[in-house]
Amino acid sequence: IAIVAAVLIESCLPGWNSHLRVKAPLLMGIVIYYALNRSLGLALAAGVVGGCVYDSLCGLPPGCSVIILTLFAALFRRNREFLFGERLLTQLLVGALAGGVFAVLTGLGVALLPGAGGGRMPTQLLTRVFGMGALGMASLPLVYRVMLRLDRMVGNTHQEESAA
Repeated sequence: IAIVAAVLIESCLPGWNSHLRVKAPLLMGIVIYYALNRSLGLALAAGVVGGCVYDSLCGLPPGCSVIILTLFAALFRRNREFLFGERLLTQLLVGALAGGVFAVLTGLGVALLPGAGGGRMPTQLLTRVFGMGALGMASLPLVYRVMLRLDRMVGNTHQEESAA
């Protein structure tokens, strides 16, 4: 439900016009939240389902976002012991870095497209990287807090909390 809600909200939000209509990466934030707080299976499932929905709504080449979000899920899940997920500074840095990387990788996918949508100029890609990084930094702490609150409201517990 969170993935569908994030995609719908992200698609309804206006784009940041000065940065090529970049939108806040809410779906990426949910995948990162799942990677830091849930099992590997749930994190990968969030990446695959979220990527499929994102690709279909944004007109990206099929599988482009699936691959990127699944790699994010695996990477953040593997390194979650080194990340302090509930710290604001970590969320800001991870949001900025992940947003920038997401913009670069999806930009490479779009650049491979034939026709008017493909072949973006390097300056356009740089503008998208900056915009997506800034919006990722702004949105990840919000997404993380909302997801954490929802998890606590419905009684979901972390696996580590159950084992302790």
